[in-house]
Amino acid sequence: MKPSYQSHVAQSRTLLKEQSRGYGLLLGILVIVNFILFKKQVDLSVFYFLNNLALDFPHWFFAHLTDLGSGATVIGLSLCFLVFRPELICRMLVAGIICSLLVWGLKHYFDVLRPAAVVNSLNIIGNIHFKYSFPSGHTAAAFVFAGSLYLSLNPIWIKMVLLVVASFVGMSRVVVGAHWPSDIAMGAIIGLFSAYSAAKLLPPIWLIAKVRLLCFVTIFIALVIAEIEGEYDFPQLPSVKVFRWMIIFLSLILIMRHVLLSWLINKPKKV
Repeated sequence: MKPSYQSHVAQSRTLLKEQSRGYGLLLGILVIVNFILFKKQVDLSVFYFLNNLALDFPHWFFAHLTDLGSGATVIGLSLCFLVFRPELICRMLVAGIICSLLVWGLKHYFDVLRPAAVVNSLNIIGNIHFKYSFPSGHTAAAFVFAGSLYLSLNPIWIKMVLLVVASFVGMSRVVVGAHWPSDIAMGAIIGLFSAYSAAKLLPPIWLIAKVRLLCFVTIFIALVIAEIEGEYDFPQLPSVKVFRWMIIFLSLILIMRHVLLSWLINKPKKV
């Protein structure tokens, strides 16, 4: 291994240590909350409290909020961020893979019934789901995105805003009747754990321009295909889908901007 690479790894670990202040405490709090929510009566009480908020706010508000945790929206937002921080492409890809595998594995292992299959009376916004409740995939996606940015940005106010938004996304999953509160807590833990694991495993990696472009284009094409063929939870609220496509279109514009700037920078100068 080259000394320069060793120095780069050491520097990235030092930076990660500085940027991850408070991260362990946050994970610890979530673990405690998760243990408390494992008591069925507590889980059910918190569920009813949050789910009844659907009566006090318009449905479109929680539909838009909860959709911020959908795979398509999170990937679109990630692309928008990675255009400005391309050295984090590999790290965020690995974080997403770890998160997806953990969520998929736990969902199919525990096969917990969703509230609609257990509770007789509840508020439901969007499509009704009955299986694979634990953990919440939307919450995990929101927190793996928030955690990845938390570990790569310095301003504390941005870190707090990201965590607050991710938390509201998680709570909205209970409001729309899709998950139990315990699903949300575990989803948040998985998301933050995945983001930190990827950051610990991979230092920032500067890919060559062609490889960066290939990554952006591949992710974008996969995103568009998944969005066209995937399931949509709010058919009665087309504005949610419109907003999702706006984010996807924004990511395309930023990718094109990145390509143009790279071409201008690397363009041979006439003598």
